[in-house]
Amino acid sequence: MSATPHDIVLITIARPGIDGTGITPAEKTQLVTDVATALARPAITKLTDISDVEDGASVGETIVWDGTNWVPGQPVGSIGAVYDHTDTQVITEATSITAKGGLTARAGTGPGAAVIEALIGTAANTLAEGNHTHTLKTDHLFPYPESGALSSGTRTLVSGNVTGLDPARTYVLKGTLTGDVQGGGSGAGYSTPRITIHGNTKARFGRVRSVAGVPREFTVHHGGVTVSGVSSATVSADIQYSEGDPINVGGGVLRIEIEANR
Repeated sequence: MSATPHDIVLITIARPGIDGTGITPAEKTQLVTDVATALARPAITKLTDISDVEDGASVGETIVWDGTNWVPGQPVGSIGAVYDHTDTQVITEATSITAKGGLTARAGTGPGAAVIEALIGTAANTLAEGNHTHTLKTDHLFPYPESGALSSGTRTLVSGNVTGLDPARTYVLKGTLTGDVQGGGSGAGYSTPRITIHGNTKARFGRVRSVAGVPREFTVHHGGVTVSGVSSATVSADIQYSEGDPINVGGGVLRIEIEANR
């Protein structure tokens, strides 16, 4: 449109900015305040520009919360699953592991590190060292001499102690008694020999029958007694007269066999 000398032309120019249509004075004031606050904040180009993050981290460290600030620390992992000796999964997302059955645990080197190792010893729930040795115990022999006529009661043939046992170990003591008897009259006589180990007595199965003037050998077996926590054990052998003619008791030997089962 062209203007004539008598025309008045009004031109309205809309300025961009916060003075635009629709903003209230209060909103304008708040917006100016927010912009000023944002411009006043420091420029953050690394974590330590934040006031509650401490500096001084080393290679491989991460940031951990100590209850007050974020500080440098070692990363601590988690256990996703635990498997038993058959590769069967027994738990997921484990928070702890307890060492049992011959194992023990201790703190390792570094945060979150643990060491599980064999518990070496001689007590229950421990493992023996691979280079351990055992002292083999030889049989203990207790010989006894002939003791002559027996016509009543019980006669002790021999008694003693098995010594040198280790109280930390468990043993089985077995016994064998050998000897002979013969009749002291014109007919037969009967008797029963016995073995006692650590208070446990075993008699011969069946009586020994003697004949006048003829030596009769006999053998008695004791299946064994388990002993532990002791350094010695008492053993003995005796013979009981039963009936018939008197008997003459000859000599023999009580043999104690020692087996260590730990």
